[in-house]
Amino acid sequence: MNKISQYFSLLFLLIMAAWGCHDDLGNYDYQEINELAITLPEQVMVIVPEVDSVLVEVTPEVTQSDAEEGHRLLYEWRVLQQDNSGTWTVYSEDKTLTFYVKPDTKNTSFRVGVKDEQLGIISYKEVTVKVVKPFQDTWFVLQRSSGKAVLGTIDGTGENSIVTKDVFEAKYQGEHQLQGDPVAVNLCFFQENYRVTDWRLNILTDEGGNMYDVKDLSEPVYDYPNLLFEATLRAPWDFKPEYTYANDVGNVIIDNGTLWYAYGDGFYIYFPVKPVAALGNESKIVAAVPFRISGTVNDYLIAFDDLNKRFLYCKPRRSEGVQELLRAPWASADWGFFYSMLEGSVSL
Repeated sequence: MNKISQYFSLLFLLIMAAWGCHDDLGNYDYQEINELAITLPEQVMVIVPEVDSVLVEVTPEVTQSDAEEGHRLLYEWRVLQQDNSGTWTVYSEDKTLTFYVKPDTKNTSFRVGVKDEQLGIISYKEVTVKVVKPFQDTWFVLQRSSGKAVLGTIDGTGENSIVTKDVFEAKYQGEHQLQGDPVAVNLCFFQENYRVTDWRLNILTDEGGNMYDVKDLSEPVYDYPNLLFEATLRAPWDFKPEYTYANDVGNVIIDNGTLWYAYGDGFYIYFPVKPVAALGNESKIVAAVPFRISGTVNDYLIAFDDLNKRFLYCKPRRSEGVQELLRAPWASADWGFFYSMLEGSVSL
């Protein structure tokens, strides 16, 4: 009898459950979650100032899927400590982040928390103020603008990189403007006392150009006639730069139809390079590249003769002592010794 009662009780419960589902019309009161979204750039790039400081301001853009009147948003900015502890400390409670970048400032990360005071929901977002040192993580761009040659820079990388259209105008108030139409701009390998590796910037226009310390464009290290000084010694030279190329093996300039080559030692002593007599006098060198064969210590130079549609090459003999003779300020130039060292040293 007990089993029969249990059976009917279970059957009754199943029927009631089915009836309840049949009457369920789905009349529920749904309420969407009021999501809070923050829009911030991942990085803000700033060029490090030489003196004083630069003000950086970052304002988050906040949106809510169901914004209601009277809801107050609270802001809290935290800064990541640079002691590798991973600790974030409160920086400010303003909506807009204000941060001063000084000459010794490093990359700094911030995190903003935005809270809807009434609903109690909160969202977070991070941004990094990335400092860029001038002329270190940089593209140099030589272009024609407003009828003249202009040197521009792109500091940093990505969509937040900093573009300066005219470096001389922005950095030196136009004191050192370029003359003529742009020809080329090159980074040239430089070693001071054969120890410290650095770079110099060679800027050429059709009226000449200058070579600068890559980190300081205020004064040229060499002006163009000083680079090709050998041309001015034998006879007056009508300077007309046409082509230049540089790497750590050597530096090349084509000026007024003549090819000039300098070893990659940082002294920039350019030697004239001409085809050997057996090739004839008629040639037109339009491009040249210094190179080194892997596994050897020999330097080579390959050039293209456009008139005869041929490649020419040579293995320049390194003339030890010429650099010190010509670039040391205390030296009295012995031109006879200079030309004897050059004789036959560079021929295509």
